[in-house]
Amino acid sequence: MWIVENGRFRWTDAKLVWDWDGCNFSLARLAKNGLCAVVRSSASKVSHFMGGRAVDLRYMIGFNVREVTPPQAELYSAWTNPHQSKEQSGLMEMFFLKRDGDRWIWQWAEGEIEDSEVYRTYRRIIQEIERPPPCDR
Repeated sequence: MWIVENGRFRWTDAKLVWDWDGCNFSLARLAKNGLCAVVRSSASKVSHFMGGRAVDLRYMIGFNVREVTPPQAELYSAWTNPHQSKEQSGLMEMFFLKRDGDRWIWQWAEGEIEDSEVYRTYRRIIQEIERPPPCDR
């Protein structure tokens, strides 16, 4: 997370959870035989800074991928509406890939885990990791 002090941005050690939905996921090869996962999303918001105008925000985060473990299923304590209510709707099952303690790719469970988008994402990552790197030119 960052703060602004004296007109300058400064990174802090604080962490902020970003829970994006409707994301696009892609993979990119890095120059030194690495792999980067790129997650993109967008949202329309009303900006008080811009005088109450509607604005489109675009989010993007990338992180290196060296290995991936198979997706897992877990019960998650879901909120009825996390933005407007503190009322929980109970436990719901989710499928997820856990990159590390800070990065998850997940979806609500429907059907079998092998038929899920999370599992297809896992297979894409495995295929890209196992694919030989492109030749140097």
